This record gives sequence, structure tokens and C-alpha cells, in this order.
Amino acid sequence: MKSINPTIKAGCGVISILGTGFVAGAVSLFVFIVINVQKSENWNTRESKNFLGNHFAKKLNLTEEQREKFQPIVDEILERRWKTRRDYIEGDISMIEDEFLPRLKEFLTPDQQVKARKMIDKWRQEDAAKLKKSGPEAEPETENR
Repeated sequence: MKSINPTIKAGCGVISILGTGFVAGAVSLFVFIVINVQKSENWNTRESKNFLGNHFAKKLNLTEEQREKFQPIVDEILERRWKTRRDYIEGDISMIEDEFLPRLKEFLTPDQQVKARKMIDKWRQEDAAKLKKSGPEAEPETENR
């Protein structure tokens, strides 16, 4: 059996170490991005509100006194942002149900109507998932929404 050149062995070792470091770095970056994007995009959890408040406070170099005044504003704006998004999605669902589908039924075949209904149901489920995903952790149900 022929022995492998030591230079080739060393090169393979260096390449494997660099490759391992690259893979570990890529995985770490991916995990970091997933965690932080979730915090910045999930508008209505306490953790997200604190994350965004702290992020802005650090970027603006706010004092503790300023932070105490700043965080309630962040909380209020994110709460209003959530309600606006919820109202938009609910209005969009209503418009599709009340206006779009009835107008389509005028000229679609029965098979096409069934397909259209399935498509709309799928959109509704996706929108409901968006509302649930970015909604408050434990929003109480109220009658006057």
C-alpha cells in the first residue's frame, strides 16, 4: 500500500477544519437571525415589545429616565399596529366572502365554484394563522371587537 504525501494530509486537515468552522458559523448565523427576526416581527408579545424597545434605546443611547418614558410609547404603538393588522385581515376576509365570491358565482361552473371556495378557504386559514401567530400571547376574548 502506498503512503499518502504528508502535504496532502495537512491540506486535507486544514480544509476540514475550515469547512467545519464555516458550517458552524453558518448554522449559528441562521439561528441568530431566526430568533431575532421572530422577536422583531411578532409584534404583540411582551418579549418582542421589550426587544424592540431595547433595540431602539441602544441605538438612540437613551438614559434610564428616557427609557422609562420610551417603553410605554413602544408598547402602545405596537398594540395599535397589531390591531390595525388584525382589522385589515378581517376586513379582507369579509370582502372576499361578501363581495368577491358572490360575483364569481354569476359565471363560474359548479366545479369552478367549488375550486374557488376551496381557494378562499385556504386563504382564510392562512390569514387566521397570521393573526394567531402575531397576536397577543393571551388576548382575552371580548364582545366588542
